[in-house]
Amino acid sequence: MARRFVTRILILWVCLGLAGEAAACTPARHARLETNLELVARAPTILIGRVVRWDRKKVPENQYYEESSILVEPVEILKGEGPQAPFRLDDMLAMTEGLASPADSQPSAYDEFREPHVNAYMGGCIRYNFVIGQLVVFLLATEKGMWVPSASIFSRWAEDVPSVDGPWVKLVRIYVQASQLPKGQRRKFLRAERDKLLAGDLGRIERLMADDIDRQIKRRP
Repeated sequence: MARRFVTRILILWVCLGLAGEAAACTPARHARLETNLELVARAPTILIGRVVRWDRKKVPENQYYEESSILVEPVEILKGEGPQAPFRLDDMLAMTEGLASPADSQPSAYDEFREPHVNAYMGGCIRYNFVIGQLVVFLLATEKGMWVPSASIFSRWAEDVPSVDGPWVKLVRIYVQASQLPKGQRRKFLRAERDKLLAGDLGRIERLMADDIDRQIKRRP
């Protein structure tokens, strides 16, 4: 609930035009952040979805605050039971590419598997800003019947992907399989998946994917 409150405060800053360097946040030195495997294992639902709309509504009792949500159209469920129809994520923003700021409209780097989207380093310390039309891998949970981020701070809970077969999607599929194994079997499975990548036509992306799998094996964030 604290994260939800912080996100709402940040939206207020954005509506007032106050978001900027003062709203930035960075991980504490030596902080132990969750690995990608840990994030995937903890998320009850993971899906690929497309951001299709941003809804805003004034709150009568507070002239400075707007309820804000995005509408996401599910494309493919990667883990768990997910929505079959478009669903809402509250306390999120989405704009058309021409109206969004350069940082917010910049998609996740498709060859980056360790750092979250740059928006995660602002305000509430999780990503909350999207561009309409983006295809995104969402890690989700439910709270009081509503879909919410399954996110810790500075985590890759919502990353843009170029397609349903993009590199990050492939890694998430591997981590979903690994997370469903007994803990004693996970490293063996991950080593095998890493070695498959290293044994194939090793391009730059495959090397980076293998490096990320190796981080999970070594339990480094």
